Amino acid sequence: NKHNTIVSKLKIEISKDNEIYNDIKKIFQKITKRIFPERNGRIIINLNKENNPEFDLYLEDKFENRTSEDDGGTYKGILMACFCLAIASHYSHFRYHKFLFQDGMLEGGDNRKKELVIKTIKDFCEKYDLQYITTAIEDEINNDEVKKLLNKENIIAKLTDEDNGSGTLFGFEF
Repeated sequence: NKHNTIVSKLKIEISKDNEIYNDIKKIFQKITKRIFPERNGRIIINLNKENNPEFDLYLEDKFENRTSEDDGGTYKGILMACFCLAIASHYSHFRYHKFLFQDGMLEGGDNRKKELVIKTIKDFCEKYDLQYITTAIEDEINNDEVKKLLNKENIIAKLTDEDNGSGTLFGFEF
């Protein structure tokens, strides 16, 4: 009975007009518009088969038709970064986390999108006083414009498999 009551409450909350959720959606749309100027970013919350909240992040064309671009891992990763940045941006005015971490967000994909993602993240982090931490494989950063955006000032640690142990993380080899 408790479980059913909680699920019913979740369904009601998801269906309500929610100021916080609406603000996060607006910020998400601003972020995605900068990276995908020809598309609209959308968020939908549903309950999955196990009745847990599930966030559906996707892109629409100018006719409000869902595109298939976010079916791949690269764009889905970018949309997840946009979603996390939107949430952190909204909550930046409160006593809340001021940093984000995302692994492998820049792997694969178009260098022009990587450039737009990095510029957008930098702008939003500056505007909302956030710190964004990500990992990247050096071979994936193969474009001069992208490399310029990731200058030495922005690189905190460079992990390597050199024998001298200089490229370890907290002294651990992986």
